[in-house]
Amino acid sequence: MSLYGLDLDEAHSPVESGLGWTVDLGDPDRAFIGREPLAEQKANGGRSVRVGLVLEGRGVLRGGQVVQLAGRDVGTVTSGTFSPTRQQSIALARVETRFDGHCDVMVRDRPLSARIARVPFVRAGQPND
Repeated sequence: MSLYGLDLDEAHSPVESGLGWTVDLGDPDRAFIGREPLAEQKANGGRSVRVGLVLEGRGVLRGGQVVQLAGRDVGTVTSGTFSPTRQQSIALARVETRFDGHCDVMVRDRPLSARIARVPFVRAGQPND
């Protein structure tokens, strides 16, 4: 679940926060403030995207930790915790562009390996891989 003030805020649109499905742009006669930028972001992407992360080793992901790809900072963890169902640390992160595979998250100045995961992390009581 996205947390207001962390995963959702006034600086990022619903599309950038992974909630583009909540905005109905299907009716062209339905006018509202911000329609044009949201339509543009749905078509071409925004400044950032939300991704799910699963830590591959020991540790706990927390908000504010830096996400790196090939040694370059590409985003920030917005919220994270330990998942008792998955028995792993999980997080939502805002990154520059969507990517698949592995990345590093800086935890206490050390890069720890994480991988992109589908959100929601658990579906019907089972890990959603």
